[in-house]
Amino acid sequence: MRVLRAPARVLSSTALTRRRRVGIIGFGAVGQYLARTVQTDPVCSQKLELAFVCEPMDARAVRADKSIPAECALDDLGDFASKGADLIVEVAHPSISERYGAAFLKHADYLVASVTTFADRKTESDMLAAAKSGAGHGIYIPAGALWGARDIQNMAFRGNLRGLTVTMKKAPHHLKLLPPLSDRLAEVVASGASGETVLYEGPCRGLAPFAPNNTNTIAAAALAAHNLGMDGTIGRLVCDPSLQAHIVEASCPLLHSDLPAHTTPLAPACPL
Repeated sequence: MRVLRAPARVLSSTALTRRRRVGIIGFGAVGQYLARTVQTDPVCSQKLELAFVCEPMDARAVRADKSIPAECALDDLGDFASKGADLIVEVAHPSISERYGAAFLKHADYLVASVTTFADRKTESDMLAAAKSGAGHGIYIPAGALWGARDIQNMAFRGNLRGLTVTMKKAPHHLKLLPPLSDRLAEVVASGASGETVLYEGPCRGLAPFAPNNTNTIAAAALAAHNLGMDGTIGRLVCDPSLQAHIVEASCPLLHSDLPAHTTPLAPACPL
């Protein structure tokens, strides 16, 4: 899902035909999958090539993996520009965008997986300003578990979206929270409560910093609903010990309609 892109640049015939160079930040399960796919998938490898792979927490992990060409292993993320990436993909941590996001956009398109980073006002402002600059690079967000992301975005563009509430429901052991939400979750678990417990309900911007690993879908919805944004989109985080799946519910009141649009995708969760 494209969030923002500066006016298109005029590309040469060489730029249109050559493979796009992809830089990957993060070498966990997702980062490894992406690096492998860029190099070995018959369709992707015709259109893409690996520019660099960087694991900010442990550069040795990339160099130890023999599937990554030595020239693509990037030890210091500050040297990213030297690798000439056309697209940089972040699958590591929200702090990457806080520190480097605006700089990335001066050199490449930027796909942000840790979408909760936009809850930080300065990061959001700096990255949007960089995307609006004359560099011609854009910000992209994976829709992930958010069914109807493009529909939400289109309704916002047309001016039909007058509200958005996104509810994320998970079993307690699938929640990775920070205080005070982690304290609230511990109380619920200790009490032996069954059924649903609402841990948070309010603006997405107030939720994301305390549940950065569990609310990327809600943050993505807030960016899709750009007329509402992080402050106008309501996020709800619900724990339910009986759940064996992650449930995302999106409700959108529409202009000139008394009937809101609803979507409820269900994603099976790994057992404890």
